[in-house]
Amino acid sequence: MTNSMRCCLKWPHIPIILLFFPIAFSQEQQKQQAVPSHFQELNLKGVHGYKLVLKPHENSGFAFMDNSRKQHTAISIWDSGLYSFVLNGGYFEKDFSSEGFYKLNGIMIQKKIRPERSGMLIIAPDGCLSIEHREDVDLNEAYSVLQSGPFVIDPGGKIGIYGRAPSDEPANRTLIGMAWNGDIIILVFEKVRLFDLARLIHFQFPEIERLLNLDGGPSTALVSKAVRVGHPQTRVRNYIVKTQHQ
Repeated sequence: MTNSMRCCLKWPHIPIILLFFPIAFSQEQQKQQAVPSHFQELNLKGVHGYKLVLKPHENSGFAFMDNSRKQHTAISIWDSGLYSFVLNGGYFEKDFSSEGFYKLNGIMIQKKIRPERSGMLIIAPDGCLSIEHREDVDLNEAYSVLQSGPFVIDPGGKIGIYGRAPSDEPANRTLIGMAWNGDIIILVFEKVRLFDLARLIHFQFPEIERLLNLDGGPSTALVSKAVRVGHPQTRVRNYIVKTQHQ
């Protein structure tokens, strides 16, 4: 059994932390959006956000939802009543095919591995979620895998963005990571450069041990009972969902 398949054994009895940062809310949207007691509203150097803490038993019920036929949006999926939250997933091409490695419930969707995408988001058959460097994953054994990247915080806690790339323009960002104690962390940011974001996260949240960049820009979306942020009406190739009552 590889590290990628031990997600529920690696950190037993671990709390999960989700951080949600809304994208360009209008004043009307902000007035309509009441933040429940289990959310913490944040402002990090002018970046408005939310923090949600989930307990250890809630690291189950995760799944990838494929959208190859472009039938769904984050809003339509969440409105089905089956999921506690919906998050946009990995990168995709203009023809809507997955850009990098993608395996869904044991079925190979895209076997191409993109060298610039350093991470793999893994969901075990029991719905337990983990995040690994692509070199540490047995792709034949893994049940559901979605390639993404780069790591904004490399495994081991160091900053993963080493310089300002010409292509690193301000954009909406969706990220998922793990803390040193095994907490799972999801972040959604308004327009920011990855270079700047990596340093902000490293100093503001030193508890984060690894943090993987997912698709962003117009794909960024997070929908739950408490928040609807980003572009939840935009159709993307796949979504990360968590079922209710898990």
